[in-house]
Amino acid sequence: MTITLISAANPRYLNAEGTAITLDCEFSHLPGEIHPFCAMPIDVEAHGREVYARAVAGEFGQIAPYVAPPPVIPKVVTMRQAKLALLQQGLLDSVNAAIEQSDEAAKIEWQYATEVKRDNALVTAIASQLSLTEQQLDELFTLAASL
Repeated sequence: MTITLISAANPRYLNAEGTAITLDCEFSHLPGEIHPFCAMPIDVEAHGREVYARAVAGEFGQIAPYVAPPPVIPKVVTMRQAKLALLQQGLLDSVNAAIEQSDEAAKIEWQYATEVKRDNALVTAIASQLSLTEQQLDELFTLAASL
C-alpha cells in the first residue's frame, strides 16, 4: 500500500540533534484523521523520509525548537541515598539536629526507615524547619536518586 501525505502542520523537533521531527499529519490511509507522526531522515518507510525532507525544507512552516521535558522528581529514595545527598549539600548535621528535637516516632522513622518518601510528613516538617523551598527539596531528591 502506498501511503500519501494529505496534510501536515505544527512541526517540532523531537530531539536536540534535529534528527527527528514530529508533525500533526493526515495520511491517505486514514483520511479525516489527524495523528502525531515522527519523521526521520533514516526512516525505513519512504513516506517518513519524504515528510522529514519536506518539513526541513519549510513546507509545513518553521520547525519549533526541541524543548526538553521537565525533570522527573523522584517520589522515593533509599535512606542511604537521602543521607548521602544531605551530607553532600551540607545539611546532614542540621537534619540530625532537627530529628533530635523531634518526637520519638520521628526518631524511630529516621533511624529505621529504609526509604524516604517525598510526600512524607516528616520530610515536609524538616524541610520547613530548615527553610527549604519546594524546589530545593526536589533538587535534593533528584540528587539523592543519582547516588
